[in-house]
Amino acid sequence: MKKLVKRIKIMMFTSLAVFSLSAQSQTKQTAAVLNIDSHVGETNSVQMGNIVRLELMKLNYFNVIDKYDAEYLIQKNQLQIDKCFGRMCLVEVGKVLQVDKMIGGSFETIEKNIVVNLTLVDIKTGTVEKTFSKEYLSLDKELRVVAELSLKQLLGIAIDEKLLNTVTNENNFPNRISEQEDILKLNGPRFGMAFFTGQTANRFQAPRSEGGYNGAYPGVWQFGYQFEKQYLNTGDVQVLFEFIPMVNGLDQGMFNPSFTILHGIRSNNTGLEFAFGPTLRFIKKSATQPVLDSNGKLYASSDFVFAFGRSFKSGRMNIPVNLFVVPNKNGTRFGFSFGFNVSNIKKK
Repeated sequence: MKKLVKRIKIMMFTSLAVFSLSAQSQTKQTAAVLNIDSHVGETNSVQMGNIVRLELMKLNYFNVIDKYDAEYLIQKNQLQIDKCFGRMCLVEVGKVLQVDKMIGGSFETIEKNIVVNLTLVDIKTGTVEKTFSKEYLSLDKELRVVAELSLKQLLGIAIDEKLLNTVTNENNFPNRISEQEDILKLNGPRFGMAFFTGQTANRFQAPRSEGGYNGAYPGVWQFGYQFEKQYLNTGDVQVLFEFIPMVNGLDQGMFNPSFTILHGIRSNNTGLEFAFGPTLRFIKKSATQPVLDSNGKLYASSDFVFAFGRSFKSGRMNIPVNLFVVPNKNGTRFGFSFGFNVSNIKKK
């Protein structure tokens, strides 16, 4: 008897739950999303419509008509929806789809920001029920987040203010170095030439008996490799460390290794860069005078480098070109360097 009563209770509870869900489903209005006008990166109107439709379905606010059902009815009635973004077209298609609401709008890049416009159209009255407009940071990889926040604000659903702040306030957008595809990375070989002035230039041209290099040209070729590590990125500007070991002077019969550490600021969009930092090199110097001396002993010598330049692109190849200056009381050193690498685009 107890088992029978228990079974009856379970059946009653199950029936009540099913009835409740059915009633809830019947009271929920239906809605459809067609193409959303898109001028953001490589995302077209069909893809943007799919993004908005998916985010609307996740909100569980409307009974959203399936895109395949919508396509079937649209093709059956020979409707053209490629440019169906305005109220009149949305109302016409909404009647065919037999839904209560239609959502349309646009996503557009304006002055490096994404401007979102969404419209909620009531099919029964044929009027615009609600509109929503807002600017977001230009974050092509965050379109689903932007769509979710925009829909919630259009429909009056509570949003995560902290999340909204990260996609609208540039100062609060988190560091996403590992997630972005457009970060300019310039690891690779470096070649160039350094020129000398002042006493250093004189030592190159002095005879060897005086510690010079028998009329050598006051400049040396150099080659090496640049390693770099980005530690801060805001999308357009990155801040990084650059580590550059080099060998100098082989063209003049010298072996002059150096190691430079630069702190750089670089634009991901233009490739412009400014950097500065210490450089350490090993040169032969006189024990009595801190000047270059071909007959002297090998000493470590440190200086400070200021450099600026720009990276040029050819397809996936980056070609960085830099100018540098190293002030020194015995003679300023200045020159140029260039290199190359091939961009490796990382997917999320």
